[in-house]
Amino acid sequence: MMKNRTMVVAFNAVVGFSFFFLFILPLLLFGPGYAASWWLASLPAFFIFSVVLVIINLVLHANGVMYAKIEAQDWKGLVEWLLPRIIRPKGRISRSPMAPVRVRLYVDACILLGDHDRIHELEDRLAGAGSPLLASQALAFGLSRFVRNRVDEAADFFERYLDSAKTESRDWLRFAYGFCRVLQGRFDDSVPYLKEAALSADAVLAMIGGYLLSSLQALVAKNGHSDELADLARSARERILRSFPGKKLDAECERAAGELHVVFFGKILDDAKAWLVDKTLNADLDSADKPSR
Repeated sequence: MMKNRTMVVAFNAVVGFSFFFLFILPLLLFGPGYAASWWLASLPAFFIFSVVLVIINLVLHANGVMYAKIEAQDWKGLVEWLLPRIIRPKGRISRSPMAPVRVRLYVDACILLGDHDRIHELEDRLAGAGSPLLASQALAFGLSRFVRNRVDEAADFFERYLDSAKTESRDWLRFAYGFCRVLQGRFDDSVPYLKEAALSADAVLAMIGGYLLSSLQALVAKNGHSDELADLARSARERILRSFPGKKLDAECERAAGELHVVFFGKILDDAKAWLVDKTLNADLDSADKPSR
């Protein structure tokens, strides 16, 4: 809790110093006459910025307990704190701008606790109320099925939200659906979704997608996909190595590791990183770059 308070104090101190600097600079450089006219012209911007600053502080204060419990990894305490802020008095579903974040954190914390009954209870409440929060956090709810190796259930759940504009991290949801098809042995059905992943602007998702495409080449060769998959995998590999050379790739993976869905695919991510940087794992891709004799 102290760390969060220190961050809030430091944030306000930096903003306050910046305000003071901008306030005093015209006076020091141009004198009181110009400074007065500058201050008057800047009043609207000053007012808007002040309102935004107040809102930021209110949000930080209102969620200070939540951030403290995350920092302390107090998942049980986090779940108990979040639920009454998702399900309001008289059974109403929260419409707060923070509600999607709270639902995702609630599901993530329940997954870490292994408390899947609570997840399904919340899912039923959201579905019964017709809340958009279920579609918004469909990835988290679907992964709760995945964690228990209920691949068929996860695939059926993900399929309902493949084209939902309300779903957050929809590119990851579509990839998760494709991965379900891989686990089910329906390799050809998985290909369109793995292609999307390999072409993603998200470097971590593109790396995993490219790696899986390269791994599936032999399995789908009989249907004529092999050369296309090799080209897509090689393209994804080259694009990522060019955009994230050296330690930049490690930094990008570390940044993404804050999301539970990335952690869930951690083993595949490790294999994908090895495939990306070790050319001996990609002889089939590298040989395609050499001119034939």
